[in-house]
Amino acid sequence: MAQSSLVFVSGGVRSGKSSFAEQLAINLANHQNGTLYYIACGRPGDPEMQERIAQHKSDRENGAGNWITLEYPVAIEAAVPLLDSNSIVLLDCLTTLLNNEMFPSASNMDEWEDPAFLASLRKRLLDAIKEISKHAASLIVVSNEVLHAPVIAKGVNQTYSKMIGSLHQEMVAMSDTAYLMEAGCAVLMKGEVE
Repeated sequence: MAQSSLVFVSGGVRSGKSSFAEQLAINLANHQNGTLYYIACGRPGDPEMQERIAQHKSDRENGAGNWITLEYPVAIEAAVPLLDSNSIVLLDCLTTLLNNEMFPSASNMDEWEDPAFLASLRKRLLDAIKEISKHAASLIVVSNEVLHAPVIAKGVNQTYSKMIGSLHQEMVAMSDTAYLMEAGCAVLMKGEVE
């Protein structure tokens, strides 16, 4: 199997990162005659999220690509058996996935305070991303930049910020190409334009 590529796309809320990543995946699929997979991590927990999920689905259904949507709000490694060396995979998004994994249920809301849980979670997420990347032609990971806002000095916000910041650094280190989206413009941070 040819070496797969890993692309990381980050940016603020409404920066255009999902649209950019979707177009990038479509271009790769067209170039490589690949199959498009969309790993959706969102949970429709409130009206705003329901609206955003519906908009993303509509964009994919009415867009240029022929997407196979896999809904994995947790345990994204479950997608691996469905993938092959022709798969172009878009994971949207790492911040949502981290939230879902850090707070798996209302009865277990304090696990985020356990350093062993956080270390295990970080390793599990990175291992899952590596495994998906290994089985696909290309994996594009989208994530929100949440660290531009002030971070509260302690508590769950600080812990979450540290986790996503650590994951972002690791994603850039692992990736072949990394982009930062700013107001709809893709800024190449690492690698070559896909």
